[in-house]
Amino acid sequence: MQSNEKSQTNQLMKIVTILLLLMIPPVGYILFFKYFPNSKKWIHAFLLLYIFIWICGIISAIVNPDSTSTSNNTTIAETTVEENQTTSVNGKDISTLDITYYDYVRNDVTNKWKHALIVENINIQDYALSYYQTYFKSKDEIHGIINFFNNTSTNLRVSGNSLFCEIHDYVKGEEHDAKLMFSGTLLASYQININTGEIVKIQ
Repeated sequence: MQSNEKSQTNQLMKIVTILLLLMIPPVGYILFFKYFPNSKKWIHAFLLLYIFIWICGIISAIVNPDSTSTSNNTTIAETTVEENQTTSVNGKDISTLDITYYDYVRNDVTNKWKHALIVENINIQDYALSYYQTYFKSKDEIHGIINFFNNTSTNLRVSGNSLFCEIHDYVKGEEHDAKLMFSGTLLASYQININTGEIVKIQ
């Protein structure tokens, strides 16, 4: 009976030793000598290496307690900024819309203004790059997209490698007069990278 109790105690202590090796390696290693006397040398070598790494980790955490936290916070902050600014990277195909295109705008003295009419429930900024690739013949053109579904007038223009998409309230009849175009209240403004398609909301 006493022998069984001793055996059970010995088994319990072995379990405790293994747990201590995982949580507090130096203490567990001391007990390891007592309850695993016949263990092989390579096991001891492995445990010593493990203890060394554990101690280095503890020292590093004491010396630089905020380094890991700061690094994680910086990464999260950068990711949040990118998510807030970037609304889309993949544009949509303008050819999927029913669009009426005109190669002029009345009263335009530059001959660079064009306009198009649509009646669609869409976010025009998602189609802006595809529109540019389809209808722009030169980067100095200015295009207006009138959407009668949501009564907006969108100004598309290019500067460098960016396509600017400015969405205004629609003013009645502005598609017939360059002097009226884009005179409505500015609702939103986007900058689109022509090379990557990335869309960033400016306003």
